[in-house]
Amino acid sequence: MLTIKVLGPGCSNCVKVAEVAEQVGCRVEEVRALWRAFGLVVGDPDQPVASDVDVDMIRTSVGMSAILGVEATLGLSRVMGSSMARVGDAASTSVRGNMPSMSVAVSGSELETARAFAGIAGAVPALGRVLD
Repeated sequence: MLTIKVLGPGCSNCVKVAEVAEQVGCRVEEVRALWRAFGLVVGDPDQPVASDVDVDMIRTSVGMSAILGVEATLGLSRVMGSSMARVGDAASTSVRGNMPSMSVAVSGSELETARAFAGIAGAVPALGRVLD
């Protein structure tokens, strides 16, 4: 039997951008600028979006900004965000290239494709931890 877990929006321990600013001790505008520089979507201000790891990322970036300056830190954040996107693309390409059944067009079956996705799903959190 195949079980698929559907995740809703947000996460149970996430905080809003304003709460990130409060925890870090900076302005909301700084958090939003860094968030965008990392390539993340700045959406509804009332939507909890930042995990504990995200708060630490912003805290570290604000600290770097005090040393390197705002523009250099935003530039570095853009490079880091772009690099993470490239790693994600490479991971996706590797998986899809080695697991062709992840495409309905190849497998010919939605069930087979769902099974292929379920088979690799356990590796996703581990890859996330490696990238963190």
